[in-house]
Amino acid sequence: MRKLFLAVMTLILGLGWMNECRAITLDRARSWAYQLQNADPVSLAASRCHVVVMDYSRDGTEAGAYSAQEIQLIKDAGKIVLCYLSIGEAESYRFYWKTWWKPGNPFWLGPVNPDWPGNYKVRYWDPQWWRIALKPYLHRIMAAGFSGVYLDIVDAYWYWHEDHRLSLDFTSREMVELVTKIATYARAGR
Repeated sequence: MRKLFLAVMTLILGLGWMNECRAITLDRARSWAYQLQNADPVSLAASRCHVVVMDYSRDGTEAGAYSAQEIQLIKDAGKIVLCYLSIGEAESYRFYWKTWWKPGNPFWLGPVNPDWPGNYKVRYWDPQWWRIALKPYLHRIMAAGFSGVYLDIVDAYWYWHEDHRLSLDFTSREMVELVTKIATYARAGR
């Protein structure tokens, strides 16, 4: 568990994207905003928070994506702007979603999350999940100019261990590897 925590913190703190933020560094940030739907870039830029966590899109869809200029507006106000990225569940409203997908097809797509309809558990260790969804998603986030990413559903390793009786050693190691892959890709692409 400690390795997983360290991997996530390394990703958040060490992406290297943050060196363009002139007014604040993550270690000096004292307040933050978290808004995933219909965030207003002008309001976020004018806010008193130091860190902003937001989706890459107003409504989660490709059509609602924020422009690089909108993200830059927030950053120019001295904010660190992190983009929300779910790595343990697929979301049916994202650009990568195929209408024919259903649990088990593709193989890595697991059951629906009963608490969040439209979100599906994923076998995040499957290379297809990286290739089809996460890599293109991360590429869009980087192209939009976000300072870094805020990873969600990192605790998916526990779901696969507890509900599907997979080895905790396997599920946690695979999550650490995925977070490390995301960090490596992001650092190489900045």
